[in-house]
Amino acid sequence: MQTQTINNQYIIRIEQSAISLLDLQRMLDYLRFKSIVTRSQATDAAIDQLADEITQSGWEKINADFLSRISQ
Repeated sequence: MQTQTINNQYIIRIEQSAISLLDLQRMLDYLRFKSIVTRSQATDAAIDQLADEITQSGWEKINADFLSRISQ
């Protein structure tokens, strides 16, 4: 594996036999996630509220689906 820095960018060279394409994609996805998170201006409170809304919405959908199945 070789690394270089050119114009504020990292250039990484990896032998194909050293890592699978799937693992490489997972690594790139993780790095992209880290990049997005560092630029985020979301507060912990806003994240918690969004998580609560998603959870509530999910439960409402599951509950409606469940009720529709048992009432058939």
